[in-house]
Amino acid sequence: MPYKNISYNKDQNKAIIKLNRPEALNALNQETLSELGSALDEILNDPEVKVVLITAEGQKAFSAGADLKEASNLDEAGIKKLIELGQAVYRKIDDLPKPVLVAVNGIALGGGVEMSLAGDVRVASETAKLGSPEVNIGLIPGWGGTQRLPKILGKGKAAELILTGGVIDAKEAERVGLVDRVLSQDEFTSAVNRMASAIAAKPSTDRAELIQLIKSV
Repeated sequence: MPYKNISYNKDQNKAIIKLNRPEALNALNQETLSELGSALDEILNDPEVKVVLITAEGQKAFSAGADLKEASNLDEAGIKKLIELGQAVYRKIDDLPKPVLVAVNGIALGGGVEMSLAGDVRVASETAKLGSPEVNIGLIPGWGGTQRLPKILGKGKAAELILTGGVIDAKEAERVGLVDRVLSQDEFTSAVNRMASAIAAKPSTDRAELIQLIKSV
């Protein structure tokens, strides 16, 4: 199906999703989240897909997080709906029985980081900056960050990032385990595609069971 705020295509047995609102730093509004959820449903029901790559158009931003411009015009019920929508979509990423590689090209803040945390492998460009700055505007990470970040970083480092609202560069993100590999800007796209292809090319196994075993540790 056609999408407005994301692009979705298949390259052999790789599914590639790109956030596609570069003019808004790929901020996540309700329409974008809904489209992302629909693409994930397509992938779930497509036996040809062996690996999923989530990234974004442009080099400036992976995602600046929730679309605060849209959120500022929502009433309490609308905010609740937005929070629940983001949680549901990210749960789809987390629960997908296929490996999900998240490639962070540029800034990833708030909901952008939370999206990456729902994936299985995270790589970042050397220019990436990542953080959970919600506390700076009186909010909390609402799309799973308070649960997934401590699991990945440990409670102390997760608390530091969340409570200070700090933003770290790609090298520091790799050092603390927020991303698994940092790639130069020049090689980013080709290296990410090679990694996705390498995952997809492995002999068929029960990928759902394998992912579940990894996540259960």
